[in-house]
Amino acid sequence: MTKELLKIGPIVWTIKRAYIQDMGATFFNQSEITIKEGLERQIFEETLLHEILEIAFIQSGHADKRDEGLIDAIAYALLDIGIVNLGEF
Repeated sequence: MTKELLKIGPIVWTIKRAYIQDMGATFFNQSEITIKEGLERQIFEETLLHEILEIAFIQSGHADKRDEGLIDAIAYALLDIGIVNLGEF
């Protein structure tokens, strides 16, 4: 298991890679994002950005507008046009 740190708003989140069932999971009480171990690089980056976007929706008070398909679409678009570079994680 590896750990990295990422600041989203005022909160520092721990990013872990671990053997979990889902592709990714966010644990708000621990400020932790867990991504499934062994994913290909592109899948890892999309999954991490997906979790980051979910955090942004929730922390900005828009949890009711959070939609998995919408979040995936935004993540794919941001990665595809190079706005987000997650190569350091």
